[in-house]
Amino acid sequence: MRLRILFGSLLLVAGIALYALIAMALATRLPKSAILAFAYYAIAGVAWVAPASLVMRWMMRAAPYRPPPAA
Repeated sequence: MRLRILFGSLLLVAGIALYALIAMALATRLPKSAILAFAYYAIAGVAWVAPASLVMRWMMRAAPYRPPPAA
């Protein structure tokens, strides 16, 4: 379970960083319109939540912790 959480955390950090770079690159190609920029940043600011929630669900799907039996 701990490895799944470790891999998921690393995936989240790397994925959000990559997403931010791609979102910034796309933002430079927008036409010069304040309304369009506002709409783009509003959508891009929230769009990362869906993939991140899938990773979080995968991380938490591991077996629950069971302490070792007392000797």
